[in-house]
Amino acid sequence: MAKAILRVSGIKTTGDLRGIGKHNVDRISETNSDIDRERSHENITLKSCGGNYNFMFEEVTSDLKKQHDEQMKTTRKSRQKSFHNKINDDKSDVACEFLLSASPEYFEGKSKGEIENWAKTSLDFITEKIGIEEKNVLHAVVHMDEKTPHLHVVAVPLVKKYDGRKKEDVLTISRKHFIKNREEMAQVQTDYVDHLKENGIDLERGQEKSGAKHLDVTRYKLQETQKDLKELEVNLGAKEKDLLEKNQQLASIDQKIKMNLEAVPDRNFRFKKDLPKEIKTEVKPKMIGKPEIIKTETENTVFSPKQLKSMENQINAAVTIKKDYERLQTTDLVKENQNLRRYAIDSVSENKQLKSEIVKLKNQNNELRSEVSRLKDHISDLKHEIGSIYKTTKEYFQARTSDFKRHVRDFVSKVSEKEPQGHFEQLHKRERRREQDRGMER
Repeated sequence: MAKAILRVSGIKTTGDLRGIGKHNVDRISETNSDIDRERSHENITLKSCGGNYNFMFEEVTSDLKKQHDEQMKTTRKSRQKSFHNKINDDKSDVACEFLLSASPEYFEGKSKGEIENWAKTSLDFITEKIGIEEKNVLHAVVHMDEKTPHLHVVAVPLVKKYDGRKKEDVLTISRKHFIKNREEMAQVQTDYVDHLKENGIDLERGQEKSGAKHLDVTRYKLQETQKDLKELEVNLGAKEKDLLEKNQQLASIDQKIKMNLEAVPDRNFRFKKDLPKEIKTEVKPKMIGKPEIIKTETENTVFSPKQLKSMENQINAAVTIKKDYERLQTTDLVKENQNLRRYAIDSVSENKQLKSEIVKLKNQNNELRSEVSRLKDHISDLKHEIGSIYKTTKEYFQARTSDFKRHVRDFVSKVSEKEPQGHFEQLHKRERRREQDRGMER
């Protein structure tokens, strides 16, 4: 039975949101070569975004922005941020993307109306069961212009949560409010299959606790491409085996034809010149004596019974070959062989294209890994420099004032106003804890 697929990934910044919009709406992608732009008109839109994700995001988060602006009125000027900078600097996501699909065999033979019904049922699961309000869904679309139909749902997980400091409910963006961890994600996937079955859609859940990692949308598509490639290679092997069998059948028929041809004289066959000709005998009577016998050679050739039999065999063999040839031309064997050859050529070409695409994706993945590694090294260098600055600052105040601890604390406080929870502040807190621990040991 075909398996249901449900994935969710976070969207960190409004810049990322814009990029995802280009893929989902404009069908522009540098990494996905599966998009067939000529079929994009077949895509099924369940909720339109008006052509721009960021414009929809501003509409959905308008109340959150008002809340932020009010908060900034009572915030120290040095700590004030614009709404745009605030949400992009936060560790939490600005939105999330659900990807829902099924293994390819489910969609085989399905009409567009049946696929749309599956998609609407899936969208209902997100809004009714997971709990994301429909008004907070930016866009919902089924992509029919790729190998396997799949539903993208981009939403802002906007909720009201109790703020202990303010003693009231406040608006916040929180994906974890709806799906807290992997265990809850596994339960959501199970509930999704149950929801589909309740609505007459017969799909089964993938294996639970299989050790498979939860994949974001891009990596999921890469994995599916690799699966398609493996399946194609298996099918290609079967077709090549079938093609070999058909070629062997053709070779067998060719051998039979060759044997029949051996019984037929070649095209330059000529009867022997010394074959006897028919002799016409004419008796011419005379008045006196014996009649005169006149023998005249005609154009007709005389065959012996053995020669006649040989000729009959050769003619019959030629007729048999002609009939076999005509019969073969009217059967599917030749056509099937031609089709199989074309299929093999097309499959090999598609195979090479998929392998090329996977190599490209792997290269991009390696580039991203290298970039992450470089950034980690740079962060490590910066932390080392900050540590040196902190140590130098502390030594500077210690050498010039008796109340150096207060001066260090004030200096750290000034730095923290511009970079709250920064590495400089963390070093200071760590140093204070060490001093406290040393004091307790004494």
